[in-house]
Amino acid sequence: MRTFAGMVLGPGGKPVKRAVAVVINETGEITAWIDDEGRFTLPSLLVGWTYEVFTTRGNDAVKLGVAAPKAPGPLDLGTLRMRDLGK
Repeated sequence: MRTFAGMVLGPGGKPVKRAVAVVINETGEITAWIDDEGRFTLPSLLVGWTYEVFTTRGNDAVKLGVAAPKAPGPLDLGTLRMRDLGK
């Protein structure tokens, strides 16, 4: 299992604050709070599985990227950017 972390920036390039990061795969979902600096950490991702990473804005789910751990140990997803919903 791996722990992974990332930072979420909104369309204007500012950190997304006090939101939820959600990781989903065919077995279910894992959630974590995004802090005031746009950072989040999620534990317990299995090596060899692929996970989609989302956050929410209002009632919309916004896909941020994909996590696919290849080896044990921490996984840093770096900076994930939300796109404008209309684009």
